[in-house]
Amino acid sequence: MTLKGNILDWLKSTETLEEIGFTKKEIIKSLKDCKISKDDLYSFEHYQNEPKHLKIYQEHGKPFHEEFKTLVNVGSCGSGCRTEQYKIESVLVQSYYVPSNLQESIYESKIIRKLLENRFKWFKSFKWEIFGIEKDMEIYLKLTHGTIYVPVKALMKSEPKLIKDHMFSYWDQFRNQRDPDMKKCNHLPHQQFNGGCGKCQWKFFESEYIKPMKSRILKRLVNNILQS
Repeated sequence: MTLKGNILDWLKSTETLEEIGFTKKEIIKSLKDCKISKDDLYSFEHYQNEPKHLKIYQEHGKPFHEEFKTLVNVGSCGSGCRTEQYKIESVLVQSYYVPSNLQESIYESKIIRKLLENRFKWFKSFKWEIFGIEKDMEIYLKLTHGTIYVPVKALMKSEPKLIKDHMFSYWDQFRNQRDPDMKKCNHLPHQQFNGGCGKCQWKFFESEYIKPMKSRILKRLVNNILQS
């Protein structure tokens, strides 16, 4: 199976990536660098309205009479589904494709990583965890002890202060749920809302959100962002 049309038509997160601040040219380059094709992003579902004498048999994923098809239109049919309309012997036929289950995980992670690597030459010098693509997405800077939650817009806007604001917003959110009056030493797990004594909870929140902010790695990241 070979999907027609511009590869950006088949990437669900194209508009989101543009809202984040990447150009179509950058997105296409990242797809090529990652060697991601339209066939990776979508899987063949079924054909509809096809004359019986032109029944398409799948052989290794490709219709045997592919050469007789003339593409008419590429569109969408809701829920991320894509369609191809084409003609075979003057008969209008429509194909359906559903998004790959991997697009929202493996491929999106690869795409955003490559976009950031291409935009920021220093990006590879840090250890990152990256998941799906969202407009206000965050990526995770891995430290020897702990993790920094980095909003992508801090990189795109060259505003490292957004990282500190982001981390402290998490810290405030979880800190406000601890119960300082709880004296019983129920130490495990510390993460549970209102779980563990007040002292244990405080130590957890401090180690999770305050100590990572003092990391030399974060300071190096901030310098790189400011110089971008």
